[in-house]
Parts: sequence; structure tokens; C-alpha cells
Amino acid sequence: MSTIPGGFDPAVLQRLIERGQLLETSAGLVVSDQPHVALQPALVEQEKNLLAAVLLGPADQRQRWGVFRRAIGLRFDEPVPSALWSDAGLRGLAVEIDALFRGRRDITVLNAAAIREDLQQRALDGRFGGSLQQLETALAEVIAWGEGGGARPELEFTLACQLFQSAKARALFYPGLRRLLQGEQNDSGIDAALEGCRALLNEATAITAGRLRQSTTICSTSDAARECIALASLPAEQRPKPVSTGIPSLDLDMRGGVMPGTGDSTWVLAARSGVGKTTLGIAAAMGLALNGASVLVLSCELSRRAIGARLLAHYCRRAAGQYSSRYSSNDLEGRGAVLEGRDLERLQQLATLFADGLAPNGEPMGRVLYQSQFAATAQELAALVEDCKSAHPQLAAKVLDHFHAMGPTAGYGSNTTAELAARATTLKAMAGRCELDVS
Repeated sequence: MSTIPGGFDPAVLQRLIERGQLLETSAGLVVSDQPHVALQPALVEQEKNLLAAVLLGPADQRQRWGVFRRAIGLRFDEPVPSALWSDAGLRGLAVEIDALFRGRRDITVLNAAAIREDLQQRALDGRFGGSLQQLETALAEVIAWGEGGGARPELEFTLACQLFQSAKARALFYPGLRRLLQGEQNDSGIDAALEGCRALLNEATAITAGRLRQSTTICSTSDAARECIALASLPAEQRPKPVSTGIPSLDLDMRGGVMPGTGDSTWVLAARSGVGKTTLGIAAAMGLALNGASVLVLSCELSRRAIGARLLAHYCRRAAGQYSSRYSSNDLEGRGAVLEGRDLERLQQLATLFADGLAPNGEPMGRVLYQSQFAATAQELAALVEDCKSAHPQLAAKVLDHFHAMGPTAGYGSNTTAELAARATTLKAMAGRCELDVS
């Protein structure tokens, strides 16, 4: 590197990156949150345990990182604070993991091999501005730590999260407590020391209790006045508009459809078995997508293949403009008629548009995501939705099918009514946190 005349020395910038004072993000180089404590071997050990539990093995470990994020209390749109990590290399590695988890990288699989491949490719493309050597070294150390020395019970992930939270809380609080005790023989006032200790205790408790970065803002009459005037004075063409489901009678009950980014509404469609609840839910999801909203479809009873077949079958019907038995979900699951000739060619054309996120008329549509979760509990479904929202912030609505087939909630026994109410409350709370409309 050479010094830029009248500017700054690039070597200084490189040193700041290597120390972790500057971090490479999707938005470029940003100033890092500085850690509150000096480097402590016990804390670094728990940091390595946690990261090794996420990175080891060939499987996709995004679910584990989601567990960690929820354990410390982050919202779907909040990054993991870089100040959590005391070691600069581990801090940079954690930033990369979180960026991948939140959909800010080109890859969708989270493990050590994927992280390394992405870093190298971005460096080759000139899209990486940090210290590649520092991250490579940190990644190698974490892998060696996890694989060396035989089995480590700390690498059981829930326990790894708890040990990390405890170690971080101790590293935050104990130095302040020691400073307070060192002044025991002094005659001076201790108000400032107590206040500092109280602040550290609150910060440590926020980490162990899962309240990190969470705050409650109490609104006042001035907030209501300001927001209402702003909304009431918006010209009609600038006002947020609900996205239609494509089903007029359903839109009527939903006040026009789904309003993205609010999470205000949860709808329950109840009827006896076999009357078409799933068909209506799939039609509503596809209608929202065709009108530009991104949708997540979850089922506690249908297989992944069955959900995909029903989504594509509805897409084909919308392309035909009328109901047709051709391209039924049974056909697309391989249970009905054998498709060949022109029928197969037409299906391949429509499937290509569907896979590319295009409506039958070639216009872009919202993203359609789906998954099968047999007998999942309300808590498991809420965790999955939060992870999905973190990775896909544009997600506007979720369709949950087969509410009755969800797994049992502990503590309710035979009290079915109370259990169903608890499920609904959990899902409603999730909708509010993720700013999603749920049906």
C-alpha cells in the first residue's frame, strides 16, 4: 500500500480492520461496536464453543444461529451486536454468519465450508473490503477447536448458548463489582460506583434473560397526533394499500387484503374437514404472491411435495384463466394422469416462469416460500417464522394450514380449549413481532 497525498495512509485503515475496529458489511466498512471488556480466555473459549457448534459439519446450520439470536432476544430485523465478541477475528466471523443468516450474502447454506467459499469468491470479485486472512485464521481456529480434543459436551447447542451468555454476563459485571469492592475502605461517596454497577448488572441481565437490544417505547398524545396527521394528509396515490388475495369475498372480510409491514391482523378459517380450507388458503397465498406480496406457507399435515404441487397447480389454473382438471395437484404429485406431449411442454413452460418468480403474464410476483412441519408446536412454528422473516425481510404474510394438527403444548393436559387459545396467542404474538399478517 502507498500513502495517498493529502489523504490518509491505507495501512492505518488495514490495521483498524485487523483489530476489528472497522467491519466489512454489505453496506461497506462500518465502525464496530467496541467490546466493553478486555480479552478474557474463558470468554473466548465460550465464543469458540458457540461458533464451532454453528459451523461444524456439512449440514445447513441456520436454525442453530436462529436459536442463538432468540436466546439473546433479538428482533428479526436486528443484527447480532459486534460488541458481544471479545476477539476481533471471532467478531468478524460472527458478523459474516449473521449477515448470511439475514440474507445479506449470495449463499443460503450456513456452515464453515460455505462461509469460506463465499469469502474467497467475494475477495476474487473485489467485493470484500476486510481482512480475509484474519477471518480465515479465525475460521480455522474455530474448526480446530471444535474438532480437537475429543467430544465436548459444550458443543450441544442449547448448552453452548447458555454458557456463552453466562460467560459474557460475568465478563461484563464482575469487573465493575470488583471496582466497587476495592473502594470499600474509602470514605468518599459511592453513588457513582453504585450507578455504574447497576448499569452493568442491567446489561448482563439483558444477555442472560434474552432481552438484548429490546426496549419498550411508551407513546404519548403527541405521537398519536403526529402520526395521524401524517397519514390523513397523504395523497391517495401515496397511501399504503392492502394487497389483494385475488378472492373478492375473502378480501371483503380482510378489509381489502393484507397490509404489508404491520402484523395487525390474524384470520382464522374454520370449517369441518373436507370442505376446502386448504384449497382456499393455497389460493389466497398464490393470489397475494401474484399481486406482489411475499408469502410463507406452512402445513402441519401436508408433505413438502404436496404443498409445492398445490401451489403450482393453482398457478397453472390462474394461467388458464378458468378452472380445469388439467395440471391438478394429483397430477403434479405423480398420482394422476401421465402428462406428455403438448400438456407436458405447457407445464414445463409454466413451471419455468413459476420457478423464476414470474406471473403467467411475465410480470414479477412476490416470493413464495413453503415448508412442511409435521405436528410442530406453536413455539416451533413461531421460531421457524422468525428465522424466515430475518432471512427474507420482505415477507408480508404467512398461511398456516392444519391448525388442529399442531403438536401438543406442554402443561394443558386434556384442557383443549385453553391449549388452542394458547396456540393462537403464541401465533398472534409472533405475527406482531415479525410484522406479518397470519391466516
